[in-house]
Amino acid sequence: MLKRLINMRKLLLLAPCGKNTSHRPHIAHMPHISHMPRLRRRGMGLLDAILGLILFVAMVSMAAQIWAAQLEKIARDVEARNLWEVKTALKAYVEADIPARHTAAVVAGGALEITPAMLNGANITLRSGALYGLERRPIDMWVIQDGSDLIYFARASGPIKSAHYPAANVIYGPMGSVSGEQPGKVQGPALDWDVASLQNAHGLPLLNDVLAVDFVSLEADYLPYLSRTGAVTRDGVNLSSMASNLDLGGQNLVNVNDVTASGALTADTLDVNTLTITGTMSGANLQISDTASVAGTLTAGQVTSLETITAGSASINGPLDASSLSISGSATYGNLTVTGKIDVGGDVSAVSARVENIEANSILATGASGVALNTGTFDQIITGSCSGC
Repeated sequence: MLKRLINMRKLLLLAPCGKNTSHRPHIAHMPHISHMPRLRRRGMGLLDAILGLILFVAMVSMAAQIWAAQLEKIARDVEARNLWEVKTALKAYVEADIPARHTAAVVAGGALEITPAMLNGANITLRSGALYGLERRPIDMWVIQDGSDLIYFARASGPIKSAHYPAANVIYGPMGSVSGEQPGKVQGPALDWDVASLQNAHGLPLLNDVLAVDFVSLEADYLPYLSRTGAVTRDGVNLSSMASNLDLGGQNLVNVNDVTASGALTADTLDVNTLTITGTMSGANLQISDTASVAGTLTAGQVTSLETITAGSASINGPLDASSLSISGSATYGNLTVTGKIDVGGDVSAVSARVENIEANSILATGASGVALNTGTFDQIITGSCSGC
């Protein structure tokens, strides 16, 4: 009995629960059970491969986008650097003669385009490659007259959509772009410039333009400087008119037609056509091709005049050569040579004198050669000797 129970227990253990074991196959069906894990492993491997491929494609796509963004950033940085380089050259051109640039902008109607040839003419060099921006779009230069201010900028213009430059490019100074969100402004780091009136007057800057901007003020920054073109500020100040003394630092004043002075004129060398002075004139070497008229005192080392010298009094250490002299006071010379007539209302004193005609109240000759002349009319003559008196 016990043996039968044991055998029955073995059968129950071998049989699946709830199934009829009377027809169960034995050893012949065992291989099907052993192949199930292999099929399961094969299915999982194929799924892992598909997922891995999807992940790889996603990573490649992301890397391509990052690389493209990096290339675009590099290209925009190159454009920003070129804009800065062009603006720096433009700054040198403008500040070389600000009043002249201001006048030229006014004559041009308020907006003056600066060409590379104009820079070359001012001895300012610029790389040819710097004149191109993103995707080789051109960079041009402009000077805008705004009252007594000058606004100048380098501009990259083209159909490429231009976002505002990142804050890192602040190192290039004020720089921004005209976007579709604010088409009447140039905006960027440290720049929010309303250009609507400029666009209406001159048609620039355009949408998607990128600008590197700077400006100077005649009144605030450059009022103390002379203008060779006679520029006038908004307040009516003529920038070619001096309000204080002009010190040339030992340099010569050359290529002057007429000199008119109400005070004193002192110079080492003066070469002019006509000289009119109501004060005192003092010079080492005076060359006057037309007329010298001095109401005060004329003092010089040497005077060369082709026509007429008129002075209140004259004291000349060196030789004097003139066709006619009219001195209302006294005249003192080292050597006096007059090809025409000398008329002195006061006294004439000379080491030696050679004239054709002389009229004077008195003549004093201290040299050994005395006074030599063709004709003379004197109230008094004092000399060491007199021949034919």
